Amino acid sequence: MQAFYDSRGDYPPEWQAVTDAREFILHVSPDELRAVAEEITAIIDRYRDRLTDPALRPGDSLPIEMLMFSYPVRSTLSPSPCR
Repeated sequence: MQAFYDSRGDYPPEWQAVTDAREFILHVSPDELRAVAEEITAIIDRYRDRLTDPALRPGDSLPIEMLMFSYPVRSTLSPSPCR
């Protein structure tokens, strides 16, 4: 990731405009978190065939890396992990 940000200016403007880092804090139950992860994975799965079949890749496509981490955080309002 650092290598990309170090050379970001070398990429076309349309790539610079759509690459970023995002962070979200959500209040969800375990079941809701599972559902969110499944929905995001379902979206990503629509593009997985392109890894093994270059004919499916648009001409202006590049390989990208997406990371997803989901874990509880302690809030100053609720320091206990069970509240």
